[in-house]
Amino acid sequence: MFLGMPIGVGVWTGLVALALSPLYNLLASAWGGVQFQAAIIEAPVGLPYGHHAGRSAKVRGIASGRRG
Repeated sequence: MFLGMPIGVGVWTGLVALALSPLYNLLASAWGGVQFQAAIIEAPVGLPYGHHAGRSAKVRGIASGRRG
């Protein structure tokens, strides 16, 4: 029971999400879906502990629906 319940809930949630994804895709085409606004930033050089310099994206906002 201790392991069965979390595994069962996880499997059930996955199956429900899979079953409802065509409905979301249908509604998203009509309403615009979820949109992300991001900006590319340059990471500083010389970061400690194995971090590397390079490009990364910073999410500025998440919007739902069509604009305008």
